[in-house]
Amino acid sequence: MFKLEDVHAGYAGVIVRDVNISVNPGEVHALLGPNGSGKSTLLRSAAGVIPPFKGRILLDGIDIFRNPHIKRRIGYMPEGEAIFRGFTVERLIKVMCRLYEAKINERVFEETRIKEIMNKTIGSLSMGQKRRVLLSLALVHDPDVLILDEPTANLDFTTADEMRRLIKQLAKEGRAIFMASHNIPEVQELASHVEVIFRGSIVFQDLISNVEKHIKSMVSVRIRCTGDPSACLRELGYGVIQEGDSYIIAVRNFDEEMPKITAYLGSKGLNIKEVAKAGNPLGELLREKLEEGS
Repeated sequence: MFKLEDVHAGYAGVIVRDVNISVNPGEVHALLGPNGSGKSTLLRSAAGVIPPFKGRILLDGIDIFRNPHIKRRIGYMPEGEAIFRGFTVERLIKVMCRLYEAKINERVFEETRIKEIMNKTIGSLSMGQKRRVLLSLALVHDPDVLILDEPTANLDFTTADEMRRLIKQLAKEGRAIFMASHNIPEVQELASHVEVIFRGSIVFQDLISNVEKHIKSMVSVRIRCTGDPSACLRELGYGVIQEGDSYIIAVRNFDEEMPKITAYLGSKGLNIKEVAKAGNPLGELLREKLEEGS
């Protein structure tokens, strides 16, 4: 088991705090949250890049910062692309193999489709090629745990689909995967568990199957009206997110709840311009949890 236990981490100061997450072999945990919420910081600490100020990162009960050998069982794919731009792919792979005392694994290169670009420099690669190289580097030592920071960010549809297929296969092989993503449909496709981070704290975590059961009866509703209905909607117990001149809430029974909501808004002098179903329910659950944490 890979475990984050009461983790507080950051650089000049604490950015993430009180994080407790356990990832078993074969599980894919997806970390969701807005920019600046601490996702990348938490993943860097989980990958062994920055030690926590407090708490422990454990793999099979062993603190990875106290045992460098256990840290070698973790593979890390960062979000950035600044990876020795003047190196050829082959040279970079060989350097990483020496660092990890690992043999070159041809199967990894076939799966990530980098064999045909081995002689190219990193700086000459497309974004999709760079992401495939980064994944290859994370896998070169055959780790038990994979930390992936936005693995499909900025990729075209075909390349992103290939990356998701690989992640599924890696989980089936028994690897514990902890990843960050902004892509909610991707999370629904890949994840077994979801964690929501906001302002450095985990504000929600559960099995994706439980989340999906929870949201089956939820409907995302977009409301436009004269004036700002946020205070009125919160009085009725709804979390609200503003998008331009629209206000988004999640309801469980559209036909039953919306007449009451619109009547209440009308009684407060707010004239309704539009009421429409909109969005992904998981996205609205995320909005709800972020609203609760604000």
